[in-house]
Amino acid sequence: MSRARKPRLNRLTKLVAATAAIVLGAGMAALGVSIAQAAVAPVVFNNIQVSGTPPKQVGDRFTLSIDWRVADRAAHAGDTFQVPFDPAFSGIPQDFDLKSPAGDVIANCSVVKDLLTCTFTSFVDSHINVQGNFTFEAKMVAVPSNGNQLNVGGTTITLQEPVAPAPSGGSSGPPSVTPIPEFKKTGWVDYDQGVLHWQVQLPKSVLVDSNGNDVTFTDTYDARLGAPSSFDVRWTTGRVVGQNGGVGEGTAPGKFSVVSDAASHSFTFTYHNAAALGDDQFLTLQYTQKIPTGTRSGASFSNTFASTDHTDSAQLQYTVTGGGNGTGNTNGQVSVTKVDKRDSSRKLAGAVFEVRDANGAVVATLPATDANGEATSGDIAPGNYTLVETVAPAGYVLDSTPHAVTISGGSTTPVTVEDAAAKVSVGNLVWVDSNDNGIQDAGEPGLGGVTLTITGPNGAAVTNVNGAAVTTTTTDANGAYSFTDLPVLPAG
Repeated sequence: MSRARKPRLNRLTKLVAATAAIVLGAGMAALGVSIAQAAVAPVVFNNIQVSGTPPKQVGDRFTLSIDWRVADRAAHAGDTFQVPFDPAFSGIPQDFDLKSPAGDVIANCSVVKDLLTCTFTSFVDSHINVQGNFTFEAKMVAVPSNGNQLNVGGTTITLQEPVAPAPSGGSSGPPSVTPIPEFKKTGWVDYDQGVLHWQVQLPKSVLVDSNGNDVTFTDTYDARLGAPSSFDVRWTTGRVVGQNGGVGEGTAPGKFSVVSDAASHSFTFTYHNAAALGDDQFLTLQYTQKIPTGTRSGASFSNTFASTDHTDSAQLQYTVTGGGNGTGNTNGQVSVTKVDKRDSSRKLAGAVFEVRDANGAVVATLPATDANGEATSGDIAPGNYTLVETVAPAGYVLDSTPHAVTISGGSTTPVTVEDAAAKVSVGNLVWVDSNDNGIQDAGEPGLGGVTLTITGPNGAAVTNVNGAAVTTTTTDANGAYSFTDLPVLPAG
């Protein structure tokens, strides 16, 4: 008697998605210290060092040099970054720009007492790989808490030797001026206080006219400066400064009066009863003006002190070591997201793409898509290209269709590419194997109406490439059956 044999089924395969994650730019933070700010620009600082002669004692000025880099497309116009200073030193106030070799301004920077702040321009929106260096001048104002270590923007730098206290009797004030009995206008820059000091020497011969009357002088200062806030007037004998003390303000004999005219950026000065001075006596007038915020190194400020018969001028230049530079390129990138054609929410890892030019030459090969289905190229010159898949994700059909992409400078072009899952069919016959040889011989008919159940490896349930469950099928009248649209399993 013949007996039905179990159907002989072809092997069922099932898709297993690769999940290789690729991290781009990993380890960048190891180059330096990333400082997060408000309106954050994720800037990394490294190679922080003293440029030139290091400070050896309190009062010494020195220059700091810092390399910087901003993550691609992570900063935008108006974003800022900051570098806070160690309390042991103070920044010399100044403003400067970070400029590209072509002269484009990348950022505007400002140094104040305890902080450097830079604000990016639109340069960072149109360029990638933006990086450079800046320097600024500072002054030791205290002995560092760690002797020879300074904290700059969160990074500790070590000086060649500990910073010593200021020498006994030392002074960080203005340079000494030895007056001589002649009419003269001089001045100096006080970088610590951020002010301009002006001094006028006024011998009796210019304070009194030929008729013995007091002479009024007009001081005209730079329009960028505000009116002086205070005046110090002293009379001297010969070459000895400060002898017999100061002169009070007022209109009585032996006093001075000042009348300011902010609109004309000037003031008048009169010493009353100058005729009573001895022939070897003269006055020294001193006053200060605040250096305007935003003053850049090299800026000059002029001042003229004049009467009807006498005029002298002085010019002070604000000179600070500082500035910066930067570079960036306008290449672009292409970013691919690989998804399942049936279900775009399913991201596919393991796909590899090439970027090809108009002649078909490969200009870039992207890394394999990661667990999020994403991969990004390196820098590519702007232009029109095609994106071609060269390796499909496991269990999917290769999409060799060229996808047109246009790459613009300083931007990333996104492209989404779909892949259809590879599929197989499993089928055969159910028949009466009368001679039990496993071969359908003549006269061994197929059996219709037989129900078959399919399972995956280890008895796992099976779904087709469309996500539907696959359980049973029934043979036709000839005993034939087929399970269709089944996913493919890896070899083995």
